[in-house]
Amino acid sequence: MSVLVRSLVIAFVVALPVEAAGQTNDRLPLKGQYGISFAFPDGGGAGLGVRKLLSSTTNAGLELQFSVSPRNTEHPPAADVSASVWSFGLAPDVRLYRKIGVPVVPFLALDGIVRFQHAENSNVFSTGAGIGIGAEWFPIRSMSLSGSTGAVARYDHQEQPDGRIDNIVSLGLFHSELTLNLYF
Repeated sequence: MSVLVRSLVIAFVVALPVEAAGQTNDRLPLKGQYGISFAFPDGGGAGLGVRKLLSSTTNAGLELQFSVSPRNTEHPPAADVSASVWSFGLAPDVRLYRKIGVPVVPFLALDGIVRFQHAENSNVFSTGAGIGIGAEWFPIRSMSLSGSTGAVARYDHQEQPDGRIDNIVSLGLFHSELTLNLYF
């Protein structure tokens, strides 16, 4: 599914009308519950994290993200040499939920990232912060599926094979992630 389609679906779910104020939902986890999460961030890879429901409107988490992918290069031009690109990072986040009584809960996402990437003679250290919108669906009390999208500002410190160092500041408009959360 394309990033734009995912973004539009999440924006639609967040804009859904709220049910009557007196209704409660027994599917939502209880304040103080912990959870583990399995994430599929944009750009590939996977994430494993821990979460804690701090209140009925605040959920905090810390995710370890990692990826390994093959990369083909040519050294010298006639020979084909394969090398892998790997990265790992830590991504703290806070979800600020709307107080509603439905199984789909919209949220505002505030997140950060600290990442290191290595690719044959090139290293990149990245740090950044983002803001976005998302929705979390609770089909049962102990499990949820969530998705979010938004913007992320990032600083990259890149060491090139020729010894040159590049410092790059960028803004990404569609940072997205799909997550399975298990609460206990």
